Amino acid sequence: MRAALIGSCAPPFGGIEVHIKRLADVLEKSGIKVTIYDIENVSESSDRRLKKIARAKLWVLWYFFTIKEDIIHVHTLSWKHRAAMTFISKVRRKKIILTFHSFRYEIENMGFWEKKLARYVLKNADLIIAVSEKVQEKLELWGCSKDKIRCINGFLPQTAGKGILPEYVMEFIAAHEMIASANGSNMNFYRGEDLYGLDMLVELCGRISQKYDVGFIYCISKGYINNLDYYEHIKDVIREKGIEDRFLFVHENLEFEAVLKKSNFFIRPTNTDGYALSVAEALYSGVPSIASDVSRRPIGSILFKTRDSEDLYQKTVELIDNIEEHEKRLNNLPKEENTELILKVYKDILGKEG
Repeated sequence: MRAALIGSCAPPFGGIEVHIKRLADVLEKSGIKVTIYDIENVSESSDRRLKKIARAKLWVLWYFFTIKEDIIHVHTLSWKHRAAMTFISKVRRKKIILTFHSFRYEIENMGFWEKKLARYVLKNADLIIAVSEKVQEKLELWGCSKDKIRCINGFLPQTAGKGILPEYVMEFIAAHEMIASANGSNMNFYRGEDLYGLDMLVELCGRISQKYDVGFIYCISKGYINNLDYYEHIKDVIREKGIEDRFLFVHENLEFEAVLKKSNFFIRPTNTDGYALSVAEALYSGVPSIASDVSRRPIGSILFKTRDSEDLYQKTVELIDNIEEHEKRLNNLPKEENTELILKVYKDILGKEG
């Protein structure tokens, strides 16, 4: 059996890129031959399974006539690419799976043709994976049949090495009694607010530093800054609070799991989310995690009210004061992982018993 994964592969180490890389490992281990098609040409990976597509329109036409895979599994966020792959699968009699890692669209805000593409995709896809109940509910509101949706979060455990941290990161870690880590794909906003809650983390660091020696590491998974004005504003706030030696930005490509392994706790203060893979990663690694209550979080997460800085502060203080108890609690929780669920999707879609 052959499978095509449509999307980019880590690095950069964003949630979707990491998921695709690990999914490829899982599928290959089960005997499925995998090719990853980076149709947006953004991956910096040297993975042998990766094909970087420089000219997507020409490639789609070429792929229509030359497709060798039995299953197309789409991860890209582009409706055009989703529709193109769905059309190819229908005409060439292949199977297609689409994974929706998030769903921040509002159909009333979409243009006429984009709505047409979305409805075509949702009607004709063989199977759709929603990473959370919230994503599933929105897909159903858009008219997708409930029967073709599988709700499976995107977390798959690491299968290879754990990565090496740069020397400056190791020096920062050694300089503090405790380390809090957080991440975001970039300086993004959602409904006029900092999507990843970076502003809240800086405020928290300023308050926490008055009582505890905690170093904050913030990893930008895309490896570059997309909003320099906001980035400089945040750095100005850090300087005003006098916490330059307590808040470290890491904007180079590295495996976030390597940071988690050196962290005492993880924070996810987003104001919108699908299923945050980094929270699941942290908990799987035994790292206590605080997350906003904006979506369903993995079992074991410590929740705070979204965009409520005081609640975040109180939950963080409680965690620091009782860190050993929280670590023991995580050790008693079952490890969450979805390898068998994903493999069953592949078996089911080809009509095999799973």
